[in-house]
Amino acid sequence: MLGTNVIDKRDIVLGTGQLFINNISVGQLKGDVAFTPTADYKEFKAGVPQQTVKLLKFSEGAELKASYAEMNAKNFARATNVAESSIVSVTSTAIAESVVLTGTDTVQLAKGRHITSLVITQGVTPCVLDTDYQIVSAATGQIRRKTGSTVITDGATVTCAYTYRESDAVSFGGGAQPADAPAKFVYDSPDGDVRITIEFPLAKIKTGNAITFKEEDFSTSDFTVVDVSDSTKAAGKQLGTITIEYFPE
Repeated sequence: MLGTNVIDKRDIVLGTGQLFINNISVGQLKGDVAFTPTADYKEFKAGVPQQTVKLLKFSEGAELKASYAEMNAKNFARATNVAESSIVSVTSTAIAESVVLTGTDTVQLAKGRHITSLVITQGVTPCVLDTDYQIVSAATGQIRRKTGSTVITDGATVTCAYTYRESDAVSFGGGAQPADAPAKFVYDSPDGDVRITIEFPLAKIKTGNAITFKEEDFSTSDFTVVDVSDSTKAAGKQLGTITIEYFPE
């Protein structure tokens, strides 16, 4: 009787993961993620019939191919192969926005895009960060009441003042070269037993892929992260590392 040849079913993977460029997530990935190590060989043959006498690895590399679904300024900068530092942001200020903080429910600020300089008051009393309230996400402008706050009572209306991102502009073209940056793809198995991390110490995003605004579907953009050799590392370790963690914390 033939049985399965599975050594450990926990090593069978399903799903994608998160991709980080320069230690910053590119956001939600859509579709497959492909990791492709590459190598070219020089082969010397001799004799009759011809036989391989010598085979040497001539070049090598690796790349990650994925599609991101979030069309933000950083991803447009990556797609046009310019440095993220080229993004020009315009900010504005919300002066007196009233929100109700109930329990520890997350509340979305009306102008919640990359908020900074948040000041919250209950009447005329200033509220203290991490004592009376928490910033759940500065990137999305979400806050909540802190359990045990005596200043912000459950269900109280507070006043918020903050600076928010009004617009981003990405200029591209003209031969500017973005710096190499580390890239990392992290896969976590749905059952929580395994984490696979593929790291490129240096990489660049390869441009030339279409960013398509679709009439009848969500927009995604395919992109390729190309590994760049790090000559400061020892031979055999210059392209990257694949780490498999069992029962990750």
